[in-house]
Amino acid sequence: MDPVDTARRAVPDRHLRAPLAGPVPRRFLIGAALVWLAMTPALLLFYATITPNPDQALFDYIGWISWQGGSYYADAFEINWPAVFLVHELGQRLFGAVPWAFRVFDYLVLLGVCAGVAWFLVQAGLARAAVLFALIYPPLYVTAGGWMSGQRDIMVGGLAFIALALALPRGRGDGIALVAAGAMLGLIVLIRPTWLALLALLLVAEVIGAARPSIRRGPAVAALAGGAVAVIAGAVGLGAASGTLRDWWEQAVLFVILDYRGTSPRLELLGTLSEVFLSWWHWPVALGLAGVVLWGASWSRIDAISRRALLLTLGVLGVVLLSYGVMNKGFQYHLGGALPVFVVWMCVLLDRTWSAAEGGHPRRMTAARGLLAGCAVLIVAGLGSKFAGFSPRSVDGHTIGAQGIDAGVALPLNQDARMALVDWIRAETDPQDRIFQWGWNYQIVQLAERLPSTRFITTPVIAGLNPRMPFHDDWVEEAAADFANHPPAVALLERAAVRTHTLPLETHANAPILLQLYVDRLNAGDYDIAFTFDDLLVLRHRP
Repeated sequence: MDPVDTARRAVPDRHLRAPLAGPVPRRFLIGAALVWLAMTPALLLFYATITPNPDQALFDYIGWISWQGGSYYADAFEINWPAVFLVHELGQRLFGAVPWAFRVFDYLVLLGVCAGVAWFLVQAGLARAAVLFALIYPPLYVTAGGWMSGQRDIMVGGLAFIALALALPRGRGDGIALVAAGAMLGLIVLIRPTWLALLALLLVAEVIGAARPSIRRGPAVAALAGGAVAVIAGAVGLGAASGTLRDWWEQAVLFVILDYRGTSPRLELLGTLSEVFLSWWHWPVALGLAGVVLWGASWSRIDAISRRALLLTLGVLGVVLLSYGVMNKGFQYHLGGALPVFVVWMCVLLDRTWSAAEGGHPRRMTAARGLLAGCAVLIVAGLGSKFAGFSPRSVDGHTIGAQGIDAGVALPLNQDARMALVDWIRAETDPQDRIFQWGWNYQIVQLAERLPSTRFITTPVIAGLNPRMPFHDDWVEEAAADFANHPPAVALLERAAVRTHTLPLETHANAPILLQLYVDRLNAGDYDIAFTFDDLLVLRHRP
């Protein structure tokens, strides 16, 4: 007996495609489309004004270095995995080295995520939820906070739903779709390697789940795994061809194991989780949990695809929590991948409540309509409070003159001062001049479009270099040679990094090894302090 024919009889197409809720009313669909068309450019303009956080500015700088012909890791030290740099590089290649390049590119990715989630929900028989997600998630995403929106975790949380949509059974064409799903999972792993757990989850689902009508289990597993392996192997091949594979291994694997492992106490992790879920996202979480309970309560009445979709969303939340625990840092944005899950569940609640309000017992219809109205009020009020929480960027009127400012006067380093400093660097240095930065002011050096004096640019991380590491001596020697071969025309140092704020500079007793080396080189060179900000010193090499 042909096992494929057996699978078709066991899971007939009409059962696979049975809807969970009613169709989307034409008037609502037209109204939603008009709202979406008006909302999308407005949200894009709003999102583009949000200053990149230091992580994103760092990745922008690495992407810009690659754009100029450099290589990840070999020319820009960093412990993250390469696909995140590629995302930031693509933004700059499309829009240039401007402050809003990544935000705009990330918003385009967000639109793709919304399309993927909508497809996922439509396949699960939740067409109304699909439309509602496209209306609710974008404003919630762009107001999630500068340290949440655009970060790796919330990004892969959205991309995961594209992989899930591709991986759902559809009756035909499953083989190609599974390869594409695997490829998306491979990309996700190259952004956040802890999400390899999602690939494992989907492989297990293929092994123990209901048989697909169009492809056997073995080929289905091979297609899913093959897509992921192809993408990851392609990245490894590019690393080997460019000679950066060893640099990636030393920085993104060995250095992380030796110095950058998370050490947060479990109670601190739970505290951060409570803060994000119960304070930051209290209403999406509350409505989402109600939605997943309602979805689960419909188990006996829903079709095979909707059941699988429900289980996969639970699996995504499990991967988010697993990744958060494995990284063990206690950073709020490490939970970002949970937001699309809760919004999906929230939209399921609205979808099912909408269906209940259309027919059945009169009391049930009245209760459903009341619940639907209450949810709508809560969502509108919640989104309104999110937008109200964003205050306009402060403008203090400070400008930077060519003659500099008294080193004893500390100016606030707000966004206007950063942009003025960028203009000053461009005016006072040549494009081939090098720049040095110790701290988190990556946006300045990236927008100034000056290459670094040394590849060890992620200074808060490289500060952990110590003599016990096998590459310590080589890296210190390389850093010294870099400074000798490419002395910076301008150097930026966070004031907290040094004990004195006038020349000669003095480091703290326990200063990182490379910081001591750099300060010694600056003291020995012909440098003057050009500007003093409240948390930044700017040094200029004498012409």
